[in-house]
Amino acid sequence: IDNEELKLTAEILHYTGTNPNERKLIETEQEAWRTVNAMFEDKEKKYLKALEESRKELEEEKKRAEEEKKRAEEERTKMVNAIKSLRLSNFSDEQIELMLGIKIIDYLGNF
Repeated sequence: IDNEELKLTAEILHYTGTNPNERKLIETEQEAWRTVNAMFEDKEKKYLKALEESRKELEEEKKRAEEEKKRAEEERTKMVNAIKSLRLSNFSDEQIELMLGIKIIDYLGNF
C-alpha cells in the first residue's frame, strides 16, 4: 500500500466515523450481520451436534458389526474343527452333514 492509498483509506474511515448518517448506517449494518451470524451459529451448532451424534451411532454400529463378524468367525472355526474331528473318526461327509445339520461345502469349500 502506498501513501496515497493509506491517506484515502484514513479519510474514508474518518468521514464514516464522524458523519452521523454514515455511522448509523454502519451500526445498522453491523447489527444485521451480528443477527445473521448468530442465526447461522445456532444452526451450525445444531448441525455439528447432529453430525457428532451420527458419527457416534456409526462407530457403535461398526463396533457391533466387528463383534458379530468375530462371533461368526469363531462359530465357523468351531464347526470346521468339529467336521475335521468327525472325519478323523471315520464319519462320512453325508453322516456329518446329517449330524450337524449343515452342508460341509459351506464351511470347507470343495475340500
